[in-house]
Amino acid sequence: MSVVNLREKSIHAKVVYYGPPLGGKTTSLRHVHRVMDPEGRTNLVSLNTDRDRTLFFDFLPIGLGRIGDFQVKIQGFTVPGQVKYLLTRRYVLRGADAVVFVADSRASEREANLASLNDLRENLAVNGLDFGTIPLVLEYNKRDEAPLLTVAEMDRLLNERGVPRFETVATVGTGVFEAFGSVAAVMVERICAEYRIGSGRDVADGVRASLAKLMLAASTPGRPAPGPSRSTVVVLEDSSVPGPEEGPQQLLERALAGNVRVAELLSEVQQGRAEMESLVAELQALYQVGSAAAATLDEDHVVATVIEGAAAALGGGHASILLRDEEDGSLRERGVHGFLYDPLVAGSATPDGLLPVAALMASADPVAVTERGPPGVLASIRAREPSVRCAVAAPLRMREETRGLLVVYFTDPGGDPGDAAVRFLGALASAAAVALENARMHGTLERFNRELEGKVAERTADLEKALHELQALDRLKEDFLSTMSHELMTPLAGVRSSAEILLTYADMAPEERADFLRGIEKEAARLTDRLQDILDLSALDAGRVVLVRSAAAPREVVQQALDRTRAVFDERKVKASFKVQANLPRIPVDPRWMGRALDHLLGNAAKFSPEGGEVEVAAERDGVQVRISVRDRGPGIPPAERESLFRRFKQIGRVLTDKTPGIGAGLPLARRIVEAHRGTIEIGGGTGQGTVVTVRLPVA
Repeated sequence: MSVVNLREKSIHAKVVYYGPPLGGKTTSLRHVHRVMDPEGRTNLVSLNTDRDRTLFFDFLPIGLGRIGDFQVKIQGFTVPGQVKYLLTRRYVLRGADAVVFVADSRASEREANLASLNDLRENLAVNGLDFGTIPLVLEYNKRDEAPLLTVAEMDRLLNERGVPRFETVATVGTGVFEAFGSVAAVMVERICAEYRIGSGRDVADGVRASLAKLMLAASTPGRPAPGPSRSTVVVLEDSSVPGPEEGPQQLLERALAGNVRVAELLSEVQQGRAEMESLVAELQALYQVGSAAAATLDEDHVVATVIEGAAAALGGGHASILLRDEEDGSLRERGVHGFLYDPLVAGSATPDGLLPVAALMASADPVAVTERGPPGVLASIRAREPSVRCAVAAPLRMREETRGLLVVYFTDPGGDPGDAAVRFLGALASAAAVALENARMHGTLERFNRELEGKVAERTADLEKALHELQALDRLKEDFLSTMSHELMTPLAGVRSSAEILLTYADMAPEERADFLRGIEKEAARLTDRLQDILDLSALDAGRVVLVRSAAAPREVVQQALDRTRAVFDERKVKASFKVQANLPRIPVDPRWMGRALDHLLGNAAKFSPEGGEVEVAAERDGVQVRISVRDRGPGIPPAERESLFRRFKQIGRVLTDKTPGIGAGLPLARRIVEAHRGTIEIGGGTGQGTVVTVRLPVA
């Protein structure tokens, strides 16, 4: 009789295989066993007598897993067909919820089939069961032998109720599992109706779908065939002595009751062993994750260990870890096992408009993803991976915040994942979250250390650069002091010596006195120019100079500079030529300051030209600019040293030997003045071919 536990959501039912001797009852049950348990984790229990080894009965526990909200378990029995086991058959039928009648299709067994069917009818009546209403299917077995009764003949003989019948060959399994699935679905639906379980039709459809998937999996090409059915044989002693009030029938019933209980206990032991093996696998996965967390801080290793452990412990074969991206907040694949990609990440939106990952992330507890919910999530997954039957997703919570998901996908046929699988994945996800957080923090610390090392190296490089700059400034200071001491002492020495001569020789002729006074004036002017250059350069750098621009003709600006530097050209006996393009536009310049810049450029050209040489000055249009160039015929400046000449107080040559007069402030001052006018200045030419200094100024 069926047992329904509404609190535990479980249904226990009983199916009896009945039929004539050697008709294929046990062979059929063994095939069901092989399909339901291809890995042989449970045994079919056979009880035999100790004298003739004749089969007493077979007992098979069948777990269909969770169908809908209910855990469905079926006990499968066979009964001995021999006449002498009438009482055994009658007792085993007690409390049956469905019957599979296995008939022998051979023509020679016509009367045996009919006798066994009548025997079934009588034994059901003795047990208070109605042959006309009990769920029943017929197996027309041994359809591979001859001579055979036709299906129509067997229907007229046996199928007066018009119940489903299946042509079977139990030795190879043809039609056997289909017959079992048919009677199991009808039986479960009837039980649900009897106990007023509202989802009875859904549960029955779930049973059919689950069994169909198992059958499809068993027949899938390339899938390893189920191994031989394993049996546990219990041999019974026929030495029971009846009590004072017991006859043979009571003694047999008492023995059968005890033997059935033995079979059930054996089944429970086997089931407990299977559950213990599953629990050991789960504990091993938890241990591996814990060990990985303790042994390594490599996030990749932790991810691989968690995924493989979850898939192996739950038998899903497919698993993934999804983690929230710290930048945009989206979930991304951190590791995938069994699939090329995770079907949740890019799944289509669910009916409520949420992405499937959002629906799962909203839960703080593990979630079983089945056809019953969450709404639309399984359909979204199947849109990318049709092979997925169901899934379990557990949140990875770190610091009271859900940072990701640990997901296991199930593709093999079977029931929905049970509460134990959901609880285990939740525990595994908790351990994984700790391990991943430790690895992430370690990675963050390593990145921080690397960044700190980089910053230390960067700051060290900056300090080294600053040190080099300070050293360069120190050398520049020394060069400046050396140059200044030379350039200032020379005119001061001339002034002093001329003054001493004038004071010593008071009766000096007026012409000679005038020459010495002119010398004093010249050296004083030279000294003043040096100091003025330094003051002007400092004023430009400090931003204290205000340019007063006016539109000036380039010819006039250049010609005035040539006039001011005429004495330098004459002293060096250098000729200056000036070419100006006709109709040049005016340029907005401060005549005083631009004149200072051109004075330095022309003075340098005269000083560096050989005595008797020539300096060419030109002014011409260059697009929206006016180009003023000064070319000398001196030794030229190497390209590597040209830019350095714009650094203040930098000169080529040794201070006390081959250095030209000056303090190295002319070109830096000229650049600052030209750039203040939004222009540019550059040095060209080649070594031994003279030097060209080009100034470009915007037109008015």
